[in-house]
Amino acid sequence: MTDRAPELFADIAVRVALFRNPNAVYTYYVPSSLNSTIEEGALVWVPFGRQRVQGIVMALYDSLPPHLRPTPDQPMPARDEQRPASEFDPNAPTIRPIDEISEADISIPPHLLRLARWMHGYYRVPLWDALELLLPPGSEQQSLATWRATSQGMSVELGTLPAAERGVLYYLRRQGEVSEETLHDALHGSPSELRRVCRTLKERGLVARGVALTRPKARTQYARMARLLVSPNALDDALATLIRAPKQAATLSALAERSREQADAESEQDGPPLIPTQGFPLATLRELVARNYIELSSREIVRNPLDGAAIQPDVPPELSPLQARVLGPITEPIKHGQHGVFLLHGVTGSGKTELYLRAIA
Repeated sequence: MTDRAPELFADIAVRVALFRNPNAVYTYYVPSSLNSTIEEGALVWVPFGRQRVQGIVMALYDSLPPHLRPTPDQPMPARDEQRPASEFDPNAPTIRPIDEISEADISIPPHLLRLARWMHGYYRVPLWDALELLLPPGSEQQSLATWRATSQGMSVELGTLPAAERGVLYYLRRQGEVSEETLHDALHGSPSELRRVCRTLKERGLVARGVALTRPKARTQYARMARLLVSPNALDDALATLIRAPKQAATLSALAERSREQADAESEQDGPPLIPTQGFPLATLRELVARNYIELSSREIVRNPLDGAAIQPDVPPELSPLQARVLGPITEPIKHGQHGVFLLHGVTGSGKTELYLRAIA
């Protein structure tokens, strides 16, 4: 077993509610396919019990961590390489593999991992709750139990099955793989009865259980862009060919006008500029593509809520004598890199927030 030991192990904080042990970090081994890409702070998918959950890599080891090294009383746990999460056996302790990296572009940097550990210890919050604050909004995903008909289930005679099993298998044969929740909503049975029926069908080899992932709430957005393939000198000739297609002619003319305006604004533009197509019917744009008058592409939208906002620098208000007297003791430790705790008493509107802003400025 020692000869087969993986090169890397990882301590991972998992996204599950553990009431008896809310702060646990679990050790997984890193498959060789991930050795070159895994890093501390990475958002990953791991098997956890019979589930598949997201987790954050808290630490990496190039050998078996000390708490897992074999002793006379505790042999080295085996690696579980083949079994899916749904077939996990809690009575057979194993070191399980990381499934995959959830989002390659999402990683919590080391200094924020240290911040999460500090919040976890100082405020006594579950470690995942602290880590979740540092993830981009909408990056969380969950795994859903799914059911599908097997090849045997697709060919079995439905009339030989009891009514409840026949209804479930008939639905799966028509719909394909669906989540357990969807199956429950469609068949209107109790959750416990549905699970019992599915287990019975699984034991007979007629259905199989799987796992599907919910889509991230936040996804990259793209804008459809067009580039004019007709030179300015040939535009009139192109429009003349569209005399019986007024929508196409109007769209091409408007795109040409936008292209001219953007080219004038971007003097260093190499070739015809990319122009947004918002407001033009996609069918009309595709007809112009077929005539080789334009080409379409997409561009990622980098969202900034402050785009276009004219924000003028604010002038800090003059402090009252009491505020000025209180601010000094607060900022003094900050100037010397020291830690201090201060409690400000004051009614609403007394000026406490201004002191907070001055302290962090």
